[in-house]
Amino acid sequence: MAEVEVTEYHIKQLIEILKAEYKIHQKIYELGERKREALLEQDMTKLNEIVKKEEEVVDYIEVLEGKRSDLVGDLSITELIKESEPPYDERLEEIGEKLSLLMAKLIDLNQLNNKLIQDGIKMTNFSLSILTDDQKSTYGKKGSFNNDRKRSSILNHKA
Repeated sequence: MAEVEVTEYHIKQLIEILKAEYKIHQKIYELGERKREALLEQDMTKLNEIVKKEEEVVDYIEVLEGKRSDLVGDLSITELIKESEPPYDERLEEIGEKLSLLMAKLIDLNQLNNKLIQDGIKMTNFSLSILTDDQKSTYGKKGSFNNDRKRSSILNHKA
């Protein structure tokens, strides 16, 4: 992308966009907390609703990011702070710090939720192996493969 000339107008608009992004990321954080609760409660209906809302919010973030990119190109907040004059440099620094802190919290929450999802998958697989009586094959007396145990299952595989 070509170099964008950053004017006071651009900085003012950028600050408004960053404020909107901050509010949207707060919403994502709230949804992430609700997702954690749904995972702990194993409420798949609630989880599905939350994921749909997250998708809508992410779509809006993409719109805001497009506007931000149109205004200042690929310049980072740090670069813009250096190019800005008071009071805009202070405002950019403040919103940048708030966004950074919120993003760190979001990363931690997402890691926790991913761990809960992985634990849920392991538990589901374990339960399925118990329900299907998934026994490991063994070797017979002469070292040959022995898998002649009948598999019993609580599940009706013919259904």
